[in-house]
Amino acid sequence: MTRKRNDAHSTEFGLWIREQATLDSSLGFAATNIDYMWSNYKTGQWMIIEEKRYRADLTFSQRKQFEVLHAACKSVPGYCGFHLLQFEKTSPDDGRIWLDSIEITIEELLIFLRDFGKATVLVEYKYEKAPPQHKAKPAIKAIIDSGDCANAPAFCVRYANDSSWWRVMPLNVAAERWVPERTEMTQAEWIDLLYRMHGYRGTLD
Repeated sequence: MTRKRNDAHSTEFGLWIREQATLDSSLGFAATNIDYMWSNYKTGQWMIIEEKRYRADLTFSQRKQFEVLHAACKSVPGYCGFHLLQFEKTSPDDGRIWLDSIEITIEELLIFLRDFGKATVLVEYKYEKAPPQHKAKPAIKAIIDSGDCANAPAFCVRYANDSSWWRVMPLNVAAERWVPERTEMTQAEWIDLLYRMHGYRGTLD
């Protein structure tokens, strides 16, 4: 049976179509909208973004439909993939953010939207009380390998609960070109470095 919406975000047509017995989901019909077709008309890059508030997930129907759409778009020039963007509450400004199930910062979200997901910097973030991280650990080795394959700097960054300090550890040669050794920074200095590694002037200029 076609599921009723539990919010007020549909259009009149969307509400109408759900009431049509001849188009019931039990007959195989399904529909989903696209939240964002994000593009840069100057570079030709584009991608599809599904937004979810309160860290909701894709429904079974959505997942199947987006799999079909993603497969059909793979051969289209400039296509940079389908991505799930989840907010802890309603937006980047009122809680945590996850991109494709990986927690990111607002700065990293902006970089993702500008660079269309191109791997230019890899970062493993750790809360100040998290267990120590070493280059021999599988998760860290995977980041190093990914960075080396993409010729991109890879870092492990541990941050204070109040964001008063950010301890940046370079993991590969590309990272050491920017940060030669483990360095403690302010949040503003780390954000500035991220921007400069992505080719932007930075927030402190």
